[in-house]
Amino acid sequence: MNSIVTGDFPYIHGFSADEQSRLVRQARMFESTLFSHIDYSGAKRLLEVGCGVGAQTEILLRRFPELHVTGVDRSSEQLAVAERNLGATAWCAQRYALQQADAADLPFAERSFDAAYLCWVLEHVPSPARGSAKFAAYSAPAPPHT
Repeated sequence: MNSIVTGDFPYIHGFSADEQSRLVRQARMFESTLFSHIDYSGAKRLLEVGCGVGAQTEILLRRFPELHVTGVDRSSEQLAVAERNLGATAWCAQRYALQQADAADLPFAERSFDAAYLCWVLEHVPSPARGSAKFAAYSAPAPPHT
């Protein structure tokens, strides 16, 4: 069977172990570029939409020691890999929760989080502009700059 459709739903990249490993390598390779202008040091609760195998989650938890990440993904298979990856990393213990959810129908009240993060997700969303605006509604507004 085609690897694109062997997961919970059709996914362009597939769910193979090779693809899951590639996602971890990709996160590490682009970490300095992606995080050069991101500062979640004031956040305590972050929603990560499309957490996949937990590659970005691990980076978020390592870079921001006060952060708790709630990662959501549509794929139970990817979430199982994320649980293995994060569970094997000491600094992640007790600092994350993983939940299966569709990005179009998240099970959280608005403003449930201090911040939201998504990476390599919008290309998989039918309406990226609408999706990013919707994801932002789950995080509290930033405090005014003084």
